[in-house]
Amino acid sequence: MKKKTIIKIIFIVFIIGIVFILDQYTKYLIEENIKLNESVNLIKNFFNLTYVRNTGAAFSILSGKVNLLIIISWMIFFYLIYEICMNIKEKIYPYFIAILIGGLVGNLYDRIVYGYVRDFLDFNILGYDYPVFNISDMFVVLGVILLTVHILFKGETNGIKSKKRRSK
Repeated sequence: MKKKTIIKIIFIVFIIGIVFILDQYTKYLIEENIKLNESVNLIKNFFNLTYVRNTGAAFSILSGKVNLLIIISWMIFFYLIYEICMNIKEKIYPYFIAILIGGLVGNLYDRIVYGYVRDFLDFNILGYDYPVFNISDMFVVLGVILLTVHILFKGETNGIKSKKRRSK
């Protein structure tokens, strides 16, 4: 294995680790300082810290199906690792996947250890009270956005070609 590839793998693991540690540390701080279902207003009518436990996925989908969500998360995790391995020579694509994996691992850890995900970021935007979420959720969304933009505009990743690339 080339030195450049080894350095890239180390950086990918570093990204995953940083996202995971940031997520777990913020969840720890919330648990230590806010009671369950308590809300602390930080910006009136806009942003609260609200500690809740979610036994489902986004928007409480599959609520109570923690074991199923753990299995699905592991499947996605292994697929994303495969994607990194198949695309390790790409410049930034593996790093975008690492961001997504970091978020996935943060919530997977919660589900395995606690049986629920600890959420605390609570926004009310233009009168809509968004579902409470956490740092891992933010990185999952960021990773998906970056991957989507990359695939659409770069046009090719592991044999997947966008219409833009095919037309050239």
